[in-house]
Amino acid sequence: MHEKTVKDLQQEIAGVLKEKKKPEEKLAALGRIEKECLEMLPEGDASRERLLMVLCEMTGNLYVTLKNPAEAEKQYRTMLQKGAALYQKDKKAYDVLFAQANLRMGVFYKGLIRIQMIDPRPRKLNETQKKVYDISDRFFRNAVSVCLDKIKVGHLHAVELQGKCMENLMVLKGAVGEYQEAVKIGEQLVKLGKSVFQATDDGPHALELAQWMSILSTVYMFQKEYVKALEMLEDCIYVLEDKEKESPVAFGLRLASCKINLGNARYLIPEEENGAEEAYREGIELYEKLNRENSGRFEKDLKQACVIVGNYYQKKGEKEKAEHYLARGKD
Repeated sequence: MHEKTVKDLQQEIAGVLKEKKKPEEKLAALGRIEKECLEMLPEGDASRERLLMVLCEMTGNLYVTLKNPAEAEKQYRTMLQKGAALYQKDKKAYDVLFAQANLRMGVFYKGLIRIQMIDPRPRKLNETQKKVYDISDRFFRNAVSVCLDKIKVGHLHAVELQGKCMENLMVLKGAVGEYQEAVKIGEQLVKLGKSVFQATDDGPHALELAQWMSILSTVYMFQKEYVKALEMLEDCIYVLEDKEKESPVAFGLRLASCKINLGNARYLIPEEENGAEEAYREGIELYEKLNRENSGRFEKDLKQACVIVGNYYQKKGEKEKAEHYLARGKD
């Protein structure tokens, strides 16, 4: 009955997001669309509530951009409440939607404590940050539990959502030095990613699997499990090389990074050390090719790789090569 109205409002939202306007202007536009939604669709209508959830999420994202986390949190909380109400009405119909709202909340709180990647030195959280960390952790786990029935039967959207939650949990745990828990989650995640990739055999899932493998290899490195890191990187490279032709830039960039990391892992394993130089060389050559073919877009990545290789030669006592790469890293 209201399909045309819903479609028109969806197109309006998409139009606002595509426009190159200031966040404040986009906020005003989304506010006008919200008013239209409330006026044109009946109260309690599921389509209206879903649209309002989208508007809350988009508005929250804009407030994050404007560095206003308090207002962003209000919007995300409203989104979550609406998702919970729909879920209570019909759990089978709205489990994935409600799970997505929980995922968004987890990502928001994870962002508040600035956890984006796993670093060599574990983060030390104060009491306030620990509370936010726990909230983020809970939302990721809630998201998975909400759509567990669909995950068990292999529902693709539910399984994809599970993967995103597990990736965030792996990073969350690894960032604070909970490496064993991060490895446990990461190994389950890679197994999940392989099963999805085998079923879909497409580029996006190959890239996602490669990203998870790369993160897990990093955790292995920090645990000093260098052989496991090496094996994971080799598997990752195999996945990337198999699909590289589908998207040379996206796969090539990830492949170059993996080659450099492979060099790092080989250097730390005595019986593999002689292969480190080859991996580094291949990584640098890939970065150079990508940078050359994309108007210098990857100059920063190339320089960072050169510094890593320069440090390798420095440790090996090969002064001339070390100076060459370190100089390239500083240019």
